[in-house]
Amino acid sequence: MAETTGNGIVQGPPVAWCTNVHDAHTIDELCTALRDVSAAIDLTASDVDRRVGLWLAPGMVRGGQLETLRSTLAECRLKCIGLNAFPAMAFHDDVVKEAVYRPAWDDPKRLQYTRRCAKALLNLVEPHSSAGLTTVPLGWPSHGVDVEAAAGQIRLFCTELDHIWHTMGIDLHLAIEPEPGCLLDTAAALADFVRQHNLLDLAAAGRLRACLDVCHLAVMHESPDDALDALASSHIALGRVQVSSAIEADMQQGAVVHDSLADFNEPKWMHQTTCMVDGNRQDWPDLPEALASNTKGLWRTHLHVPVHLQSIGPLGTTQRVITEMLSALHKRDLHPPLEVETYAWNVLPDSIRQSDLPTNIARELLWTRDAARAEGWT
Repeated sequence: MAETTGNGIVQGPPVAWCTNVHDAHTIDELCTALRDVSAAIDLTASDVDRRVGLWLAPGMVRGGQLETLRSTLAECRLKCIGLNAFPAMAFHDDVVKEAVYRPAWDDPKRLQYTRRCAKALLNLVEPHSSAGLTTVPLGWPSHGVDVEAAAGQIRLFCTELDHIWHTMGIDLHLAIEPEPGCLLDTAAALADFVRQHNLLDLAAAGRLRACLDVCHLAVMHESPDDALDALASSHIALGRVQVSSAIEADMQQGAVVHDSLADFNEPKWMHQTTCMVDGNRQDWPDLPEALASNTKGLWRTHLHVPVHLQSIGPLGTTQRVITEMLSALHKRDLHPPLEVETYAWNVLPDSIRQSDLPTNIARELLWTRDAARAEGWT
């Protein structure tokens, strides 16, 4: 049994869930979701560390609503590990697709939004604490991102975070999250970007960090060991690890696997897909293009599926990459916040969901806690 502190927060592997799973457009809706998941944790996973990574819709990062949110976090005994400032706009519209990468980091609107998120975060964390903001990996290639301008705005923002540290004693950082198909699609690409754009000083100071999403690594066939080594080569610390799992499909097995994967071809989000053939990776920007190719080989598709599932019918998952990541981190004595980020629950088949969303989230937290402990985390 984990040890509990006086404020009711359980000490153990630092496992949180990300609130981008909730279709919440107001602070009141978000607070209701926090209470519901907190109650499910009490029933399903009572000895799981009570932490949360927040995603705030644009209207939530303004005004005096944050005091209500802060009070609800205290009421639910939840510690905020930071904000997911990756999706800047509505994340649960009927169609999101590549709009999720807008505004890109060369756009002043991205800087403005991230500043508002930082201001909100300062109202949600305790004095002398540490927390992070995750962010888009510059942008989507077809959007014509000016990479030099993006690097300049990232430098400006991280410099502002350094000022906050020196004046307020609150340790905030910006964690770039590599994602398949984006300008920074791997940890190695992020490390190269930091070196090539003279951002090593920000990394060394801990202001610029990485957020590694395990689903993204798996889709890109970048092993946890390779990813962590790449970050270390540019002195990039980990701000967060997002615990997530992709769909894996062996297309050598024929039509039943192809048709089962086609059932996940939903219109809301991007589902970048890769295939390994004879040691070479083939990439498609979205699942429809991949399905039309009829390419044989091992496919991995960017769709966050429940982390406690090893298989979904004839399809596999990349769950084992999560345990590989937990092991790779522990052997390096790295124990960053773990954030379960299965944001796609509401588009998954009923056979996978099985119960209500809060209970599903609690089950994922429990599985992640146990998986971390099995790899030596305490």
